[in-house]
Amino acid sequence: MLKGNGVVVGVTVGARALRNLLKQEAGPRILKTVEASEKEQMKLFYFNGSCVDVERQTIDGVYLDRKRGIWKTKTFEYPDVIYNRGGGAIFTSASEKARKFREQMEEKNIPSINYLRGFNKLDLYSILKKNEKLREYLPFTKRVRSVKVLDDFFAKESAGFIKAFNGRKGEQVIKVEKTGPFFTYRYYKEGLFTGRSGSTKQLYEDVKEVLGNKPFLIQTAIDLMRYNNRVTDMRAELQRNGEKELEVVAICSRVSQVGSPITTHSESFPYDEFLKEKLQFSHEAFEVADRKIEAFLTDCYEALEGHYGPVGELGIDFALDRNGKVWFIESNAHSAKVSVVKAYEEDVVEKVFENPLRYGKRLVYEKHGIPWDEE
Repeated sequence: MLKGNGVVVGVTVGARALRNLLKQEAGPRILKTVEASEKEQMKLFYFNGSCVDVERQTIDGVYLDRKRGIWKTKTFEYPDVIYNRGGGAIFTSASEKARKFREQMEEKNIPSINYLRGFNKLDLYSILKKNEKLREYLPFTKRVRSVKVLDDFFAKESAGFIKAFNGRKGEQVIKVEKTGPFFTYRYYKEGLFTGRSGSTKQLYEDVKEVLGNKPFLIQTAIDLMRYNNRVTDMRAELQRNGEKELEVVAICSRVSQVGSPITTHSESFPYDEFLKEKLQFSHEAFEVADRKIEAFLTDCYEALEGHYGPVGELGIDFALDRNGKVWFIESNAHSAKVSVVKAYEEDVVEKVFENPLRYGKRLVYEKHGIPWDEE
């Protein structure tokens, strides 16, 4: 039930993040979330699956003792609302404990701010492809089940992106370029790696090794807009606010490291400034692009909600090619908000951390029949 002293948010994070909190080493984005919870007068604790006791229906969460300014552990009842910030294995695990926890959440009708499970990239493309308004933004995409798929793809294309169905931080993405009889591939995993295969058969085996035998797909490589000979793409932060209105809160232009096929660990800029000042878009050209991008982003968000249900936030990655055409790259169910913190001033950064909590508070109020205008 709703606690008398405010809405309680349980935030899932990874084991490393929890260890760092108990070492009093909170990262800046965790601190931003805490600040947002204080502003919204919400209580907040961090946990992962190891902290849950399904028999007692309690969680040994990590929280900030605001009076003493230190992170401590305390036993909490199940929270009023869940926010998955990257420690969501308990929502996908086949273990008996995880299954029981999910059942208890459902029985208690505990809402979630964002989707508890991450996206499957192939499923995303299948969902968006069904939407007539979005098909034009999707590069050719096909699951790779055999060497023949690679043979057919590279008979028509000179380059492609291979991606595991699931993966974060760009570490399951491989750029492949055909150069004569060889295939040069590059990927990022705590550093930039390059390899070469002598045939599609060898490429197939090499890719399986890099991806740890995970299922994967291949996509046509987009000829991305470049800045100083580095590829660029964009991350949009879309959120529903406390009134449940959809907002495009921020769009960041990201510039890759030299030689990298992706923009992980990139420089980030507000996208309007970047297009106008770095890529020399005229005012009129930017206005045309901006209208198209906002419509595309809204359509993407609503299409995914139509399939998965209402949600408080999504990160959507997209890009412009050298001709200015918009292309969908992927959507992230658990945006880390790294780029927006790098690129924007404090007012935008505060909003991107406050909106999800206000949305979560609204869900709890609705569950308990509390009028929102009493908030």
